[in-house]
Amino acid sequence: MRILMLSSDHLVLEQDSFARKRIEKYGELVEKLIVVIIANRKLKITNRKEQKANKILVIAVFGGFLRFIKAFFVSRKILRENKIDLITCQDIEHCLIAYLLG
Repeated sequence: MRILMLSSDHLVLEQDSFARKRIEKYGELVEKLIVVIIANRKLKITNRKEQKANKILVIAVFGGFLRFIKAFFVSRKILRENKIDLITCQDIEHCLIAYLLG
């Protein structure tokens, strides 16, 4: 199963965080997991896109209100380039993005 996950949990971007370890466990259970992190503040990270073992791809989208529009276009590009079986959302704002993608 290939999953697109829309989330606001910026702790996924930190290497040793509990959230990161949870995402890595999820990645072990699926064929492909693409996580789009929608954060409202700039974080000190080295890169906005990180891939681990071709199974997990984490993409960070930052900004004010425009982060939702950016996330929509990033997610739409992901859907065009990958065959995604499931879109999962964390918050109501993310559900709107998922609805617009469907």
